[in-house]
Amino acid sequence: MPVSSDSRGNSVFHGDVNSPGRSLTSSPGSASRLGRAASWHERPNLDSRFPSFHALSETPVSTVPSSPRIKPRLQKKRSVTMSIPGQTFTKLNQSSSASSVEYADDKLVVVMVGLPARGKSYIVNKLVRYYNWLQYSCKAFNAGNLRRKQQAHDSSAAFFDPTVPANARLLDEYASQTLEALIHWLQHENGIVGIFDATNSTLERRKSIVERLQDLPYVTVLFIESVCSDEQLLASNMMLKLRGPDYKGKDPQQSLLDFQNRVRMYEKKYEPLGEKEENLNYRYIKVINVGKKVVAYNIQGFLTGQAVFFLLNFNLSPRQIWLTRHGESEDNVKGRIGGDAPLTPLGLQFREDLAKFIAEQRILFQERLHIAQLQKSDMLQGAAIAAGESSETAATAATSVVAAAAVPSDDFTSDPDHDHDQSNSCYDDGFLKPFSVWSSMMKRSLQTAAAFDEDAYDVKAMKMLDEICSGMCEGMTYKEIRTQYPAEYEARKHDKLQYRYPGSGGESYLDVIYRLQSVIVEIERLQHHVLIIGHRVIMRIILAYFLGCGREDIAYLNVPLHTVYCIEPRPYGTDTYQYNYDPVNRRFVQVPFSVVNKAHDAFEEL
Repeated sequence: MPVSSDSRGNSVFHGDVNSPGRSLTSSPGSASRLGRAASWHERPNLDSRFPSFHALSETPVSTVPSSPRIKPRLQKKRSVTMSIPGQTFTKLNQSSSASSVEYADDKLVVVMVGLPARGKSYIVNKLVRYYNWLQYSCKAFNAGNLRRKQQAHDSSAAFFDPTVPANARLLDEYASQTLEALIHWLQHENGIVGIFDATNSTLERRKSIVERLQDLPYVTVLFIESVCSDEQLLASNMMLKLRGPDYKGKDPQQSLLDFQNRVRMYEKKYEPLGEKEENLNYRYIKVINVGKKVVAYNIQGFLTGQAVFFLLNFNLSPRQIWLTRHGESEDNVKGRIGGDAPLTPLGLQFREDLAKFIAEQRILFQERLHIAQLQKSDMLQGAAIAAGESSETAATAATSVVAAAAVPSDDFTSDPDHDHDQSNSCYDDGFLKPFSVWSSMMKRSLQTAAAFDEDAYDVKAMKMLDEICSGMCEGMTYKEIRTQYPAEYEARKHDKLQYRYPGSGGESYLDVIYRLQSVIVEIERLQHHVLIIGHRVIMRIILAYFLGCGREDIAYLNVPLHTVYCIEPRPYGTDTYQYNYDPVNRRFVQVPFSVVNKAHDAFEEL
C-alpha cells in the first residue's frame, strides 16, 4: 500500500483500506490504548511473593524504629479497556447485563462538526443504529430540533446571521440546552454513547464543550467533522434539506435560495478541524465525501475505535439487500433445532423459484432506478430555468446547485460504480450491477444457494452466517428441552437475548451479534446488491440492525420460512419490502412489511 506524508508529518495511506477509493490519515498519537500501566501503589508487594531463606533464629532483629506507613492516595480514574456486552464482565457487573450501564467502563460523547447539508445527520443516524445494535445505549441530541420546538422565531436564513447578537445568543442557548440534555441522559438514564448533533462551527464553541465535559467520569470526547467537496453530492444533500421541517410546504425554489443563504451565514465564522485541535490534543475524525477519505487523529479507547472502523466502511450507493431463510429442511418438519439436515422437496422447490424471483427483481430495480434518475434530471433542469427569474446573483448560485444535482442520480447520489459522464451506459448495453449471494456453511443454506448461477452471481459461503449453536440442545425439539432441561428452559425464557446454551459451542444472541459484526460492516461497505440466505436467528439480528430495533425486540422478530425481505438504504433510513412465497402457484407475493414480535414468553423458537 503506498504511503506518503503530509505537511505535519502524519502518515497518509492511499488505496484499499476496506473498499476502493478510500484513504485513511493517521498520526503517531492515534494508536488504540488498551490500558495504562498500573501506578506504583497498585502494584503488588514483590517481597511477599518470595520465601525467606533464613530461619527465624537467623533473622536479624532491627533496633531502628519502623518508619510510619503512608497510605497511598487512590487514583480518581481507573485504566479503561474494552467492555463488550455479553463478552466481558467486571467486578462491578459480573452478570455482564447488556441493560446495565456498568458493562461499559467508559462513555463516549461524539460532537458533530460541519456546515449544513454536509451529511452530519446521515452519519449520526448510522452511528446511533450501529452502537445500539452492539448493545451500547446510544442516542442523538439535535440542536436544530430544539430550535424548531421553540417556534418563537422565523427560521429563514436571516436568523442565522452571526452578526446579529440577539440571534447568536439564542443559537448558543439552544446548543447549550441540547448539550445539558445529553449530559443528563449519560448520568441518569444509563447512556453510554451520546451524540451532540449541531454545526459546532467554531473553535471557541468546541473548547466550551470539552470544558463542560471534562469533569464527567470516564467520558471521552470525540469530534467528527463531515466535509463535502463533491458538487453533485452537495447538490443532492441540499435538495434533501428542502423536504425537511424548516421548508415543508414552501416554494422549492425560494427554499433552495434561502437555504443557500443560511449556509453562507455559517461560512462567515466556520473553522474546520485541524491544527488548532491537534495542539489541544483533541480526538477527531474528519469524514470527507461520505467516507471517500477519513482522517483520524489521537484516536484512543475502544468505543472511539469502533467509530473509526465503522466510518471507513459505508457508502451511499443505491442497492438492494435481500434477506431470507433457507428452504424448508427435514429438521424443520420434525421441529428439531440446530442440526445439519438437507432440504425437503418443498425446500428444493423454494430455492428454484427464489433464484428466478431474484433475477427478475434485479432487472426491475435497475429499470426503476433509471426511470427515477431521468425524472429527477427533468425536475432539476426545470428548477434551473425557474431560477433565472430571481436576482442575478441568486440565480447564478441556484443554477450551479441545480445543474450539479441534475446529473442523473437517485435520491442521494449517483452510482459510484460508474463515472458520472457514463451513468446511463450501464442501461444501454444491458450491464447489471454486481450481485452477491451469501449462505452459511450449513447444508440447508448451501443447498438453497446452489440454484444461483455462479457466472451471474458472486456466490460465497460464510461460517459467520451459521445458525446459533444450541450446545447440548442441538437436534432436540422444544418439548424435549422442556422435559429434560426444565431449568435451562426457564432461564432462556427469562432472558432470551443473553441466555447462552450450555454444552460445547453453545451460544447466546449476544455471541451471534458479535459474530455478525464483520458481516454487517461488509454489507455497509458493499456498493452492489447482496442476498443473504441464513437462518432464523441470523435473520432476526441482521433485520434488527437495519430496522434499529431495541434490545427487547431482537430475539422475538417474526421471520418465518419462505419469506423474503428487501432493504434499500436511504440517507435517513431504509425502505423495506416483504414477499411471501406461494408454493401452489410458485410465485412470490408482495405483502405489507411486518416483523411483529411474537409473544415474549414463547420459548418455542430459537
